[in-house]
Amino acid sequence: MVTLDQDQFTITVTSTFITQYAPEELPLLPGIVEVFQHNPEKFLKKQNEGGEDLLGFGPAEVATLLTPVVLLVTDAVITAIAEKSAASLVDRIVERVKKLFGTHRKKIIQVPDLSKEQLTWIHEQAYSKARTYNLSDNRAMQLADSIIAGLVTSQPPKKP
Repeated sequence: MVTLDQDQFTITVTSTFITQYAPEELPLLPGIVEVFQHNPEKFLKKQNEGGEDLLGFGPAEVATLLTPVVLLVTDAVITAIAEKSAASLVDRIVERVKKLFGTHRKKIIQVPDLSKEQLTWIHEQAYSKARTYNLSDNRAMQLADSIIAGLVTSQPPKKP
């Protein structure tokens, strides 16, 4: 089992993905990440409404950016993993209570050692979620692959 900071993992995967597949968005990455970290729910709402005023861009410009979609998909996949992990149950309860009272805290999750079947399931979930944001088949596959790569490299080496 490995402990992950959900926000940091999401940002790392996003940064790696954008560096590889959309380097033209790198100058925008810090600003988009800041908006995402400050209020993920508002970020999601703005993305779903076409992104108006996200970093001062209109809906047409934001619709073509990969960075917001990569952040949202990666965060959603890691949330799904956390929800399946019994070890993070108390953390999820504490997180929800703190949300009610407006207290922000890091989302630390316990990710169990993942089997090949679990990684396949996660890949399918990531791909499906990416397609809901209208990413092309190829881009959705690349994003799912990047999330799996991030998870695999965060896992401790398996003992023989």
